[in-house]
Amino acid sequence: MREKMFFRMVLVAGAVTMLAACTSESENGPSANISYESIAATQQVPVTFGTYIGEQATTRAGKTGPIDTDALKLAQGSGGGFGVFGYYTDHSDYVASGGSASPVNFMYNQGVFWNSTSTSWEYTPVKYWPNETANGYVDGTTATSASSTGGPDKLTFFAYAPYVSSPSYDGVVSPTTYGITGLTANTDPGDPIVAYTVTTNPAQTVDLLWAVAPADQTTPTVSGGTWSNVSAGMPYIDLVKPKLSPGSTVVDFSFKHALAKLTFTVQGAFDAAAPGDTDVDANTRIVIDNVAVTTTGLHKNGLLNLNNTTEGAGIPKWSIDGAVLIPAINISSDIVAGSAGAAGLKYNSGTDTYAGQPLGVTKTAQPLMDAAKFFGFIPETTDMTVTITYHVFTADPSLHDQYSKITNVITKTITGLALQGSNAYTINMVLGMETVSFNATVSPWTNVTPATVVNLPLNVTTP
Repeated sequence: MREKMFFRMVLVAGAVTMLAACTSESENGPSANISYESIAATQQVPVTFGTYIGEQATTRAGKTGPIDTDALKLAQGSGGGFGVFGYYTDHSDYVASGGSASPVNFMYNQGVFWNSTSTSWEYTPVKYWPNETANGYVDGTTATSASSTGGPDKLTFFAYAPYVSSPSYDGVVSPTTYGITGLTANTDPGDPIVAYTVTTNPAQTVDLLWAVAPADQTTPTVSGGTWSNVSAGMPYIDLVKPKLSPGSTVVDFSFKHALAKLTFTVQGAFDAAAPGDTDVDANTRIVIDNVAVTTTGLHKNGLLNLNNTTEGAGIPKWSIDGAVLIPAINISSDIVAGSAGAAGLKYNSGTDTYAGQPLGVTKTAQPLMDAAKFFGFIPETTDMTVTITYHVFTADPSLHDQYSKITNVITKTITGLALQGSNAYTINMVLGMETVSFNATVSPWTNVTPATVVNLPLNVTTP
């Protein structure tokens, strides 16, 4: 009979957590749950994982679009699950880099996946906490171990999502040109690194996440103390085996967004001549032909170190990989479309009439692209220039074509935009619309005084 770990997902106060239960599994399948209290101190305790994912969170190696709970539940081939790197350092502390860097000898890119049949999170092969502790067995009984003088055994964990495979364990991901393109090999000691390539196609963006300890992480009791070295926003480094109590062995990962997310919205600012509180005059449709974006200083390739060194909410630890910059971005094909007279923003050049256009821009800000589309940039500071081309159609039965069409091209530059990881940025394009108005005044007659005298010839009577 072997031990296997199952996970249960629960939504609590807007966050997602996975609660773990240990079961004994025979050849005929899992038997009744065994409580932690019933596990003898001399037996192995499985290492279990849980996750918290913010609701905003958010090959392509990896799933395209924002990562949320449902996205993590996808199968491996669809970009679901998360990958874990584990390090066993015996009685020593974890070493991040250099000649004595710790080898990745406990878990290498271990995938954890959702089993829709058993409705649980699973990984295999299951790994166990080392039993050596500074004060003997973790149930408090007197015992002797090699760690009595050398200190307790320690484990260190890092994680990322969505999971990608490296079949040869050499860090090479199946051929990709964007998203997660590589990992450190299982022979590379020290901090695990994820290579990432930015795409300029918002439909292909892979939402890269990395894991830290959550702010509400409970530090389980261990022999000789607690996990006092665990800090919110930091990785799990140098953990010792917890005492045997329900749920005490769960390592809760709080996944953060490593990229800066950029989206666009658009709205109209109409003057008082627009009727009441309606979005726009019923005879006007403002539709968008094209949006082009250029940036300065944003790089295409980066390396994410999963061992971030800044506490708090967790700040990703990026380094630039190469000098390739992101080229100009054209979003014309990604603008939300709409049929004639229906909601939508995209200019319908195929039916270049007022009636053939969607309802277009309103007073309320609307997303320029579908919700699953966004740009994910490596955090850097940039100048960003946005150029929008849009058309204003007005129905007018007095004109030969029954409508008028005015084309506008507007450019705006944003300087010093500091893009930070885990932050979502929205550029709201406000199209100022002012009606063409006519005022008419009639000047009164002015009497000139004195009156001008005009002498006319005298009438002469003809004989």
